[in-house]
Amino acid sequence: MRGPAPAAPSIPLSLYVHLPWCEKKCPYCDFNSHQRASIPEDAYISALLRDLDAELQADGGARELVSVFIGGGTPSLFSVAAIARLLKGIRARAALRPDAEITLEANPGSVEGQRLAGYAQAGVTRFSLGIQSFDDAALKRLGRLHQRRGAQAAIAAADAAGVRGYNLDLMHGLPRQTLAQGLSDVQQALAAGAPHVSWYQLTIEPNTRFYRQRPRLPEDTVLATLEAQGSRRLRDAGYERYEISAWAQPGQRCVHNLNYWRFGDYLAIGAGAHGKLSSAQGDIMRYAKTRAPDDYLAPGGATRRQRRRLCALPRVSTARCSKRAPTCPWKRSPRRWPNWWMKVCWCARIARSAPRSSDGASWTRCSGASCPGKARPAAGAERAGLYTLEGALARAIFLAERCK
Repeated sequence: MRGPAPAAPSIPLSLYVHLPWCEKKCPYCDFNSHQRASIPEDAYISALLRDLDAELQADGGARELVSVFIGGGTPSLFSVAAIARLLKGIRARAALRPDAEITLEANPGSVEGQRLAGYAQAGVTRFSLGIQSFDDAALKRLGRLHQRRGAQAAIAAADAAGVRGYNLDLMHGLPRQTLAQGLSDVQQALAAGAPHVSWYQLTIEPNTRFYRQRPRLPEDTVLATLEAQGSRRLRDAGYERYEISAWAQPGQRCVHNLNYWRFGDYLAIGAGAHGKLSSAQGDIMRYAKTRAPDDYLAPGGATRRQRRRLCALPRVSTARCSKRAPTCPWKRSPRRWPNWWMKVCWCARIARSAPRSSDGASWTRCSGASCPGKARPAAGAERAGLYTLEGALARAIFLAERCK
């Protein structure tokens, strides 16, 4: 099933690969992940490559991939040989930039030094380690299979693998977590010298065990203090907050995540994977793949899409919206700005050829009357500090003043 007409080559293209199996389903996880005693590696890799063939045909196959992200689930349950076959197949079918970032998610309980080194030899350039906490009691309450010692061993293995960089996934606001325990996790991540830290608050999602049996979480005052003090420690250690929950040392930003935030395009392969393609006319199409792994592996399942076309965007660019526009989002109550600002379904596109405003950003207007977000930053806005939470809210206030 084809998407919109191929986009202009200036829009970056990434590839997301979903490997949906885990050793154990965590009580807070609402991702498309499934427990299974044995994983059909060969059949699934073959399905992924068939899926990729269809994706590249839909996109036109003219753009290079700037990044590949292998997520899950627990991708590190797959053997080195299976990941090597997958990456070899991707390189044989798609053009990758010479410096393309290739990330693989790994859990400390499913990796050892030799396996991470094998992934690196197969072509992985970056690991994302699901540490979550360095506190054994907290890990047990989260349903994690590893302990602090295993987390430290995984970090040492990532260091020794010779990859370009790695990320530590770290959560705060955990069940029964105190301020001191939350800050201790941050401090141990800093002591490990991780080049990138994704530090985010635990959220209770529907369709999870924590939603049905809600644990006792820290008070809001504790969470606010933890966020402020933890952020200060990361900043003082030389990390830059370039996204809501992402902190990186210089030169260690995640290319794949940045492509999401900059509204780039991304192909999607794997059970339940989500993708986005843009046309040269400004149309945007989001889609999802067959969710259940068994259905995905069935004949024809790997190439089926559930499509959703977003509104078309005019080619007109503006740095100021009409004061009389009845649907202008800036007329909403200020308390609602963070809600719509952070919606995934931004109905906009990057206008790379649009003239820059004085603050380095340019903006496009969307024609959809019910669009939750009417404006989206163009390339170069990152220099103005937009991709931090503080920058996003400051820009919202700045534009709200223009629409009074």
